[in-house]
Amino acid sequence: MTVRTSRMRKLYELRDALRAEIEAKKLHLEGVEMAIRAADGDLPLLATRTNAVRPNVKKTLLNLLEEVGEGGLNAATAVELANRKGEKLERATVSSLLSRFKSEGMVNHEGGMYRLAGGAKPDATPKGVFN
Repeated sequence: MTVRTSRMRKLYELRDALRAEIEAKKLHLEGVEMAIRAADGDLPLLATRTNAVRPNVKKTLLNLLEEVGEGGLNAATAVELANRKGEKLERATVSSLLSRFKSEGMVNHEGGMYRLAGGAKPDATPKGVFN
């Protein structure tokens, strides 16, 4: 590995870490704002959830990995691509799944990007995951 490649990898990793920190801070801020609204009486403590159909995150993520091919993706990219398709994915969930897929040999991780491993298919179900 060249010095330039090593530096670029470190920069990509730093960028991904900063994105993760920003996302975590946004979620923390949302929680604080929700607590403020609840304390002011503007928000019921037990808010009802909408019954929107949640996409199968695992299959969605595997399909995105297949679509991007050798270019690969990271959690932030996967969330953005899914959003363009009208599907909402949580970055933390995607990050966790990518890590699990890596440990199960379904994806490879190099240069801050995840790519489908040789034999992985989008319809595959990771161990211990039910659809």
